Amino acid sequence: MTCSDTNQASLLERLNALDAISGVKAKYFRLMDTKSWDEWQALFTPDAVMDMAGEATAMRSLGFDIGQTRTPIIPVVIGELVRTLQLWRALFDEGVFTHPIVPPAVPPTSCRLRVSMSAEHSDEQVDRVLDAFERVARMMVAA
Repeated sequence: MTCSDTNQASLLERLNALDAISGVKAKYFRLMDTKSWDEWQALFTPDAVMDMAGEATAMRSLGFDIGQTRTPIIPVVIGELVRTLQLWRALFDEGVFTHPIVPPAVPPTSCRLRVSMSAEHSDEQVDRVLDAFERVARMMVAA
């Protein structure tokens, strides 16, 4: 059994909501006729989306405050501006690109780094990002 038109429309709504995950549409549309509706629903639950990104749980376990995010765009709350920019630069020097989010976009004590994961990131790339966060965090604590 493949997806009906009604189910496809519902799936399209879910895919549009997950548009931040680059490449996910093309990747899963190629499989549209090969999965049952139940299999499709399982792919796009919030937990399954986090599994695609693979980083949020690990970020929490490293001690980073990422709030209650359940998307592949992970806000890593650092706090003060200077510390946020120091962490951003250290990660950049490690080859990890994040987006610093600073005032006026957030309160001065709630600066953060935005980490954008994608279904296209390999396990090795995710591991490299996590390793860099761990190294940089240790360096920042030691300083």
